[in-house]
Amino acid sequence: MPNADRNLAHAVDADRGMIPDAAHADTMQERLIVGLDLPTLKEAEKAVRELDGIVSFYKIGYQLAFAGGLDFARELASGGTRIFLDMKLLDIDNTVAKGVDNIVRMGMSMLTIHAYPKTMKAAVEAAKGSDLCLLGVTVLTSMDEQDVIDAGYEYDPHTLVLRRSEQALHAGMGGIVCSAEEAEAVRRIVGPDLAVVTPGIRPTGSDHGDQKRVVTPAQAIRNGSSHLVGGGAGGGAGGPTGGRQLKPSSMKCARHKDQKPGETDAQGILDRSRRRARCGRLQGLCRSRQAGLRPLRRQVPGARRRA
Repeated sequence: MPNADRNLAHAVDADRGMIPDAAHADTMQERLIVGLDLPTLKEAEKAVRELDGIVSFYKIGYQLAFAGGLDFARELASGGTRIFLDMKLLDIDNTVAKGVDNIVRMGMSMLTIHAYPKTMKAAVEAAKGSDLCLLGVTVLTSMDEQDVIDAGYEYDPHTLVLRRSEQALHAGMGGIVCSAEEAEAVRRIVGPDLAVVTPGIRPTGSDHGDQKRVVTPAQAIRNGSSHLVGGGAGGGAGGPTGGRQLKPSSMKCARHKDQKPGETDAQGILDRSRRRARCGRLQGLCRSRQAGLRPLRRQVPGARRRA
């Protein structure tokens, strides 16, 4: 990081105090996010009770949000539980900014924004000075190459993910949401200072549900993911209580370049890679790192945007 950015980051920390951002988490429990993808508040409350002591970070999306989940998110956050509000905001700049401002007031830890440059810049400006980590959504993990072509994009999914990751870095976002299949390539683009959050995490042998680009927890960690999202009711991880299947103690990894001899679990890897992502602290401070975006030329043959 340039010295000017580093000094500014210290000044921001001095103003805001030391924030317990997820990128500085010490344990797998703090990096595991379980989706509360449930139809009713009663079921969500039950899931949180069952996972007490195992999970400390939850994702709330559309389904629960529109069934009383926003008040539930606020309640959990007020008690110290971290909440990833998966709203995937996309609208005109002013509307997004006002929405982000209210979400900051709710005490959320993470919020998703579709990775359109103007939208991201508006959200970053609205969240400036807060602890909210803004995540740019690149390509949904339910989409494969044909889906991307059908949507009118001229890039294949991998190239589109890289393009949007670069744009998110340039906009000053706090992190990226992408498939763990792309996490390693994304990490090379965004560097160590942004979070890389990967949904579509499924234990070995589980049903993939509607996810098309799915990996195991061990694969995601090896690929450079800073946070793993799994256990959603929409997939095959057994609903939110699938978080028990994804519990930190069960995340065994094959040999990894960062592992020491005899080290077999994800925790050991993470202990020595804590600075891979510094979500939130440097949000809005990344603009000076790039004067512009590099052109990405890999395209799907025959796929062109129609007028």
